[in-house]
Amino acid sequence: MNSLILKFLSITFLFNCFSYTQNPDKQIYLSINPLITFSSNDFEDFWNSDVGLLSEFRFDHAIGQLGAGLSIMKFNSKNDLIPGFYGVDYYFLYRKHFELFSDFNLMLGLDIGIYEFRFEDKDYFESTGEKNEREFSVKLVSGFSFNISESWSSELGIGYSFIYTKKRIELTTFRIGLVKSFTAPSWLQEFLE
Repeated sequence: MNSLILKFLSITFLFNCFSYTQNPDKQIYLSINPLITFSSNDFEDFWNSDVGLLSEFRFDHAIGQLGAGLSIMKFNSKNDLIPGFYGVDYYFLYRKHFELFSDFNLMLGLDIGIYEFRFEDKDYFESTGEKNEREFSVKLVSGFSFNISESWSSELGIGYSFIYTKKRIELTTFRIGLVKSFTAPSWLQEFLE
């Protein structure tokens, strides 16, 4: 796992070394995406997921885009022995776009944050503190973005998450959605520099 993250970060860093362009007007990006999850381990034997929702706030920086995101998804139990839960992912993000063709970009990124399990069945737990479990998570992100207009783009992406519970959970997520960009006000541009 560490080797995979190291390779990903190294490749992203090398791309950054050769594509260091600075936009004179800093942009702010807001995105909303439906989210579908696929499990790649024993997780899917116990739960299946509904379609979730993901939202991100990003801003231009010299090294790429930085920001924060939030996703929420309901996981239904496949048996009566364990409760279902809502999976809430809070994270800081890094994105880098590489132009492949006019208005068509490759997107690479990394999310680091907390994945929260909010269990539904109150009677299953002895105390209310056990209802919520928070774990460290890391997600590798890649995909494509296509500029629809000057301020709108669409994104198609895939993420591979590592959630560090007692037994590590690995989830693959697929998303497609819209991104709205705004020129940051001058006071915010100064703050971001």
